[in-house]
Amino acid sequence: MAQARFVAWALVALLSASAGCARGGFAGSPAGGSDDGRVLDIARADLPRGDLPRGDGGLPSDGARDVADGLALDIASGDAPHTDASRDAPPADATVDGLVTDGTVDAPGPLSGWRAMGSASGGAHRGVAVWAAGRMIIWGGHDNQGTYFGGAPRLYDPVTDMWSSGTASGAPSARADATGVTDGTRLYIWGGYNGSKLADGGIYDPGSNTWTPITASGAPEARWTHVAVWTGTRMLVWGGYAAVDSPGGSYDPLSNSWTQMNSMGQPPVVSHETAVWTGTQMIVWGGSLSGVDSGGIYTPATDSWSRTAATGAPSPRWGHAALWTGTRMIVWGGQLGNPGTRYNNGASFDPVSNSWTAISAAGAPGGRVWHAAVWTGTQMIVWGGYNGSYLADGGVYRLASNSWTTMSNVNAPSPRSHPRAVWAGTGMIVFGGIAGPSVPSLVTGGGIYHP
Repeated sequence: MAQARFVAWALVALLSASAGCARGGFAGSPAGGSDDGRVLDIARADLPRGDLPRGDGGLPSDGARDVADGLALDIASGDAPHTDASRDAPPADATVDGLVTDGTVDAPGPLSGWRAMGSASGGAHRGVAVWAAGRMIIWGGHDNQGTYFGGAPRLYDPVTDMWSSGTASGAPSARADATGVTDGTRLYIWGGYNGSKLADGGIYDPGSNTWTPITASGAPEARWTHVAVWTGTRMLVWGGYAAVDSPGGSYDPLSNSWTQMNSMGQPPVVSHETAVWTGTQMIVWGGSLSGVDSGGIYTPATDSWSRTAATGAPSPRWGHAALWTGTRMIVWGGQLGNPGTRYNNGASFDPVSNSWTAISAAGAPGGRVWHAAVWTGTQMIVWGGYNGSYLADGGVYRLASNSWTTMSNVNAPSPRSHPRAVWAGTGMIVFGGIAGPSVPSLVTGGGIYHP
């Protein structure tokens, strides 16, 4: 039966890819760890301290801002052309810090629920994950015991249920808390931490299995737990652990050059914020271990910032997820303080009217931090995370009706926080993370959920 379900799923995925190619470009709108703009999206995150399990591998404190675990949840999806007609590669959107990649198509009902995925060595805690060229690409991270990962990227193909390794030649140095964005075919890595803050990166092309260095000339100040989005032509980097009010940067891969972003009017630079790409603007929101409930909107065309409305915004938080739906940014979950209150609420933000709308709490999953979240094109799927215990449950939120439905736990992966997740066009792929019982350690398995 399992084999029959896999074959059926593979046929659906191939048909979905054919449909996407027939339409031209990516299947579905960008989403945003998350994506997305969907990459969630995405960026990095940090392991909360306080009542959360220790075992941070000796990461430093930064003055009053004690370091947590950076979970990249925002990655931006752009409008890069589809270059491989055999695959459907929707852009990833930002999440987080909440990382996350998003796509567009809901999986057919008969295949709904969880199924196992092929096993792989190593974890993905505080690494990056994107959906590009028809594969989930994972790179970097930390074992929560003091060892940083880098080298060869790992690629997962859900059609064949097989893992493969890319080349380590030319890869950036090992690190955690870097950002990873995709143009739909390539992975862009920048910044992070490996005992020191970093200001370099590289571009991995799975088609040619090669790395290309990103120039350090003119790059932003070294940082980690920052955010990055893909605009369709450039990578924008902003925020994180860096100097106060440090400006971000715009990277052009065609000229391999950086342009400093205007910092006038930008929100306070904090760590653990989230970011999404709307198609014309980058929206950053929240962050800081003490919790921030403010954000900003950056418009590259005018190199200018404006502020997100405070009225109706979610309460201050970090470790939340943020996704781009095509018209709105959804913010959900997270916590205030460290330790602190973990939320199961949020709001959606309309950048056109600069206004917030509360997300219904009826039927929502329990409060949590460092969970996975992806946008399917019509729904947000939330899974895993931490609320004093590691979680293996979640929920599905439909924006159109402002309502939640329960997510099946049958055959779900084991409980964990900091899982990497991408939307693959027909299902959410979840891999890695950490779990207890005392000192958190790497979790290496995963699963695929069809809503």
